[in-house]
Amino acid sequence: MTLAKLIEAVEAGTFLMNVLPEHEATAYQAFSGSLDAAKRLHDALLPGSVTVCITQRYGGGFHARLFDWVERVREDGSRWWMEASAWSDNPARAWLLAILRALEQEGPKDG
Repeated sequence: MTLAKLIEAVEAGTFLMNVLPEHEATAYQAFSGSLDAAKRLHDALLPGSVTVCITQRYGGGFHARLFDWVERVREDGSRWWMEASAWSDNPARAWLLAILRALEQEGPKDG
């Protein structure tokens, strides 16, 4: 499975296994609504100065936005500014989706 497939599944309200093997349990807890798990996943996968902003839209729904004020460097040497966001009816799931989108921006990892 790929990160893109996991993002698609989470957006549809399901969860796929074997995408984040080392963090699968924590990701599933975030998917299930645990903000503590979303925070642990964020700290494990996006260390550093990534800022999190979660807001509730009037009438329902949550928007999670992640951004970094520090320019990042991909493994191939290209540079980028990380910014990812997501909407969900659950704040932890919105945060999970934003984390997954940020990881997707970084590109594939070797190994």
